Amino acid sequence: MLFVGMLVFQLSGALILLLNSVKCRKEMIIKNCFPGSNIAQRDENDNCKIEKEKLQKSAHNTYLNMIAFVDLVAGYILAVFSPTSTTEICLLLLAVIVLTCILLFAEYKLTLFCAKIIFAKDMVIPFKNLDGVDTVPTKKEIGDLFNNLFKE
Repeated sequence: MLFVGMLVFQLSGALILLLNSVKCRKEMIIKNCFPGSNIAQRDENDNCKIEKEKLQKSAHNTYLNMIAFVDLVAGYILAVFSPTSTTEICLLLLAVIVLTCILLFAEYKLTLFCAKIIFAKDMVIPFKNLDGVDTVPTKKEIGDLFNNLFKE
């Protein structure tokens, strides 16, 4: 019964994290492009350009997290069918280590490939759509500010 309880809690936690990472993927990818300072430069049309490299890096991290949670869910489900023999456990442990390394490498490359395909171009979005991101004044706004100061 304790084994079942362990699996239930672990599977529940993994499912919560998986569902949380799946929702609002694009918004989270964009928001993660502004770590730390959260400052974006705007153009004259009040749009912000996000370089594809930043988008790809953010998307890659997001996709890796999603796959990690899927792996956790699958692993916890498969744990129900675990072996009882000692020799089976030793062989299984070796297989798990080798297959985990292979799987991690494949998933890393797959998510990097997906990020580069999906975010192959720089993205231009209106600044008003960037929640929690600050900006600096545009050249036009600075010029207007100085013009207004000298008019008085």
